[in-house]
Amino acid sequence: MRALRLGERDYQLLAVLAEARCLSAEQMRRLFFRGHEKVVQRRLRKLCAGERALLKRVEWHDRTGVKFAWSLTAAGYVEAERFLETELDVPRDDIGAEYLDHHVLLTDLLVGLLAAPVDAAVAKLGASHKRRELGRIYARASHPSFRWCVVGDRDLPWKQPVGAKLEARLLRPDAFLELPASRRRVFVESEVGTHTIVAASASKTGATTAKMERYEAFCTLVSGPATRRSWYAERFPDGMKPEVLFLVRSAVRQASVQRAVDAWKRAHPTAVCSFRVATVEVALAEFLPAIGVAVPEVEPKTVPPGAGAAPSFAALTAADVKALARYFASSQSDFKARRDRARAAGSSPPDYPAGTGDVHALLERLRHHA
Repeated sequence: MRALRLGERDYQLLAVLAEARCLSAEQMRRLFFRGHEKVVQRRLRKLCAGERALLKRVEWHDRTGVKFAWSLTAAGYVEAERFLETELDVPRDDIGAEYLDHHVLLTDLLVGLLAAPVDAAVAKLGASHKRRELGRIYARASHPSFRWCVVGDRDLPWKQPVGAKLEARLLRPDAFLELPASRRRVFVESEVGTHTIVAASASKTGATTAKMERYEAFCTLVSGPATRRSWYAERFPDGMKPEVLFLVRSAVRQASVQRAVDAWKRAHPTAVCSFRVATVEVALAEFLPAIGVAVPEVEPKTVPPGAGAAPSFAALTAADVKALARYFASSQSDFKARRDRARAAGSSPPDYPAGTGDVHALLERLRHHA
């Protein structure tokens, strides 16, 4: 079998995947395959094929239905290292399917930063040759204006006095974003709603307020009598200001988390660490100018306390929504049967039609508001 020839776009894709650890189908399309639905499917299949496959595909289900994501194989990391001419931190374990929904929200922020130059280049294309020229426009892994690190295996250990003893603690942000020009280090926490917001007890370490307590302790407690520096300053001696961003999907979740953050800040007026809550869109409106990309301001959606504003839908009756849901369920059942038959025959199952997840999400919103 002839070896797969890699082009510049392939190498950039491998390098970005090494940085992101995992990308969804939609994220891959946005960064590398604008306007080429068939091309992306064909190319990804080739990169996943054979004993020296560079990519591996993961299937998982979120609240909108079936989704696909890709990560690097061991061979993929070797090629990425060769291209970047640097040794990479290869994670010990893959991101499990049960955590991909959480990870994709996190990576949406990185994708937004990398996609900004692509968006600008696409906007300048002339209509006459746009489709042909789209193939030459894709994201680059090199970005001197910021540094992104998915923490993964990189833990931030520290110790906290409890009575007369020092007890070991562990801080594990989902990622951090460094902005050298503004001397900022932003620890990013992906808040998909699987944890409570306010900790009911000290054992609820996943709660948002519990995370705030740990970050503040990490940034203020002295690491030892000899250094007299905080654990944060000991780990990051570059003087960058620490911040924590709770990344959320919706304005409703943003309002809920923001109330808890505001209450915590009122109770800790001298806190060293800065905490904020934002959706990906709002965060990008702040970070893109910080890396030299001009974008229009994004106004946060205002949400009444305790409730979210209901979206506006066309006048559909409950019977209309049920009819749509029955049709969608029947179509999905037929497609699932085709995939099961393909697996039983030892062949690769066909992908779900494009937009399946979006239609499922739309039906869920219609059910709620019909």
